[in-house]
Amino acid sequence: MDLQQKIRTLPTSAGVYLYKNAQGEVIYAGKAKNLRSRVSSYFHEGRVEDAKTGTLLREAMDVDYIVVANEKEALALENNLIKQRKPRFNILLRDDKTYPYVKLTLGERFPRVYVTRRLRKDGSAYYGPYFPANLAYRIVDLIHRHSFLQGGPQSISPPPLPAVLHQAVSRSLCGGPDHARDLP
Repeated sequence: MDLQQKIRTLPTSAGVYLYKNAQGEVIYAGKAKNLRSRVSSYFHEGRVEDAKTGTLLREAMDVDYIVVANEKEALALENNLIKQRKPRFNILLRDDKTYPYVKLTLGERFPRVYVTRRLRKDGSAYYGPYFPANLAYRIVDLIHRHSFLQGGPQSISPPPLPAVLHQAVSRSLCGGPDHARDLP
């Protein structure tokens, strides 16, 4: 089956498509709300004359796809595939920039929670990626307001125990830190 025929059989759901060269190497990864429509758009008039698209289509011998539940999953999967495979025609997401994650440092005496864009094998728990990016910051802010976990990648010593107890008592018994002054 040639490339054009294969494209006509693609599903109309969201997903990630992978153009491959004659050696089977991924040369381009892209995301789509509708796989069939997006991949076939490369062959419309005018697209082949574009230098990058024309070269891509001349080298592409096959196309694979991965179906996902929605556009956000496609975005995350595309990002991860580009980082792993480093396709020649994807130039924007090959660097170290990525979507933000929430990091919980489990290996420390006083665990911290903060936003990071770098995943490391350091024994910490990572949650994400988050779209839009400010969602990760809002989640960390929520965690800091409602827990004793500290933030920031810098090392911070724990708060003194009386301050921690005062904060816990004022939040749970008085309805918040503003009512703590009403305590006997």
